[in-house]
Amino acid sequence: MNATEYWHNLYQSQTDWAFRAYDRLVSHLSLDIQDKLKLGIGSKNESYVVIFGKTQVGKTTLLLDLLGIKLEYMSEVSNVLRGKRKMGTSATATAMEYCCSIDNQWGLSWGQEDIEWFSSGAMVREKLAEIRFAMEQGKQLPPFSCVIHLPKKFFKNNSAFSVRILDLPGDNPANKSEQDHVNKMAKKYLPFADLVLLVGKSDDLSFLKSDAITLPGIEDWQLMPNKFRIVTTYSYSTQSIQEFLSKESNCNQEVIRKRLIEQIQRFGSLADNAQHHSLYFPLEFGNSWENMAITNPELHSRLREIIEAFKSDLLEQIMASTTPLGRFRNTWKTHESIEFISKQKIVHTKNHIKELEKKIVIFDDEIDKWEQTLRGLENRLQEIHSQLEDEILIDPNRYINQIARMESYHSEPKIDEKAKQETVTLIKLVQGYKIFLKSLKLNVLTIDNKILRKAQEYFKEPNLKALIDEILDEEFEEVLYKLNDYWIETYIFSDNYKADKAEIQSVVEKAYKRLEYMWKNAWVEALSDIKQNFNQNLKDKQQEIQSSWVEYEVLLKHKKKLNNLINQQKNSLKKIQENCQEDVRRCQQFKDYIHEEYCRELSDRKNRIISEKDDCKSLLQLFSCFELKQQYSDLVNFK
Repeated sequence: MNATEYWHNLYQSQTDWAFRAYDRLVSHLSLDIQDKLKLGIGSKNESYVVIFGKTQVGKTTLLLDLLGIKLEYMSEVSNVLRGKRKMGTSATATAMEYCCSIDNQWGLSWGQEDIEWFSSGAMVREKLAEIRFAMEQGKQLPPFSCVIHLPKKFFKNNSAFSVRILDLPGDNPANKSEQDHVNKMAKKYLPFADLVLLVGKSDDLSFLKSDAITLPGIEDWQLMPNKFRIVTTYSYSTQSIQEFLSKESNCNQEVIRKRLIEQIQRFGSLADNAQHHSLYFPLEFGNSWENMAITNPELHSRLREIIEAFKSDLLEQIMASTTPLGRFRNTWKTHESIEFISKQKIVHTKNHIKELEKKIVIFDDEIDKWEQTLRGLENRLQEIHSQLEDEILIDPNRYINQIARMESYHSEPKIDEKAKQETVTLIKLVQGYKIFLKSLKLNVLTIDNKILRKAQEYFKEPNLKALIDEILDEEFEEVLYKLNDYWIETYIFSDNYKADKAEIQSVVEKAYKRLEYMWKNAWVEALSDIKQNFNQNLKDKQQEIQSSWVEYEVLLKHKKKLNNLINQQKNSLKKIQENCQEDVRRCQQFKDYIHEEYCRELSDRKNRIISEKDDCKSLLQLFSCFELKQQYSDLVNFK
């Protein structure tokens, strides 16, 4: 063997060490996954593609087209795969895998179980309906994907390559059991898919937002975009895109992809690595595409080559990901990304918990303020209740009669015993009494009482002056008229003088009683006004307490929700940490395999350098060591 042939053989086996590491990783996986991922001679070398998307976005038509199903069989196959489910509802109960049958029979199997063969599509349709019913009833399905083997006659004879497609249920799980089962299937199969196709309608691009994607391993697609391809359906059906294309003279793949990315970013920015045009495939197929040929033949003609180019590009990328080196790099990058994503999730969840706990502190402060407010309101309410229970407000008339005293800052007028018995003397007496009576006031503050002091604010004393004058004028009018009507000022008989004087005393007593009643009544009205004011305050405080309690309880409910969220996040963190340990363990295991095989290969080549007798071949072995070192660096640092 000459030097050229020797170097060619070295070059041909240069990556064997990496594939050995890959095979060691695959050997620890379940048999059904091993069957999908084998490399090298004797393996099927089928592309392994996962499709994920909502119901009614054209997933079935897309996967049948990728599988290479003939157009005339599309409707028949689609009808079987629906498993008796109505249009508009999800027919995918579990992870469903589709591949070409070995003959023209339909087949169904779980994992590595023997294939159950069916002579007709109707029998498969019935079987799929049973699987869907079992899932909806919460029954446990096998922990494998359900593999559907499609009759060979349905496939195009010139299919360029072989592909297996795994269809994951995207939305509306029938129950928690179904959701848990699908999540397990996603976690099991997604890391080893050659590519994942995220499918959605072009008029609802929100399907790419992380909060709209529920399956583990897909929601973080932007962190490892090379693993994913974005496929939009009904991409040219809307009026807006048709108007755009009619105005765009230089219409090509790049123009359409650029517009699609701009549309997607209206729902949120894309990571830099997720903006590569090669990741996006705006397609149109099925009835909508056929209808365009009728309704807009000119646009249909312009788009035909572009859409075919998109399909061809997608198939080429799927094929490229299936080469041994492509599959190795894909698996390496996926595991590296899974480890990174898991750690990011832990950091994100811990930060989220901290933010929630900060909000709890704020709520605690607000709740404390409201509790202080409520205590103040309750104390004020109790104070008003106590005031209303005071006997002075329960029976103000009796209380005023008990404690009130009529007082005057003028002394009561008296007649000098030496004064003449004349009408002038009695008239002066009347005038003195009027001055005395006018100065009379009811003193209720004979005891210290807050309510009485408060009553002074409501007491309407200024209004009493006119009333007092009116009472005195009424009471003394008759006696003054009588005295002024005498012809003779001096009394002839002493008894008449005494009688008129007694009459004046009687009038004074009557006026005194009327004034006393008036003063007492004024105070009683003031106390009644206070009582009314207290009752209104009581009502206002009760309403204020009621509204404050509502606000307080709202805060408590929000705090309870936050505590529930914190507990949920802590439980989620615990699960993420558990999953992360498994992900990191598996990732580290792959790294260890790669490093071990690299070291073993390097050691073997060094030994061959020493043992090789031919100097030229020894030099070539030395060159291959440098090449191996660079290759190792390129593989583990692949982006």
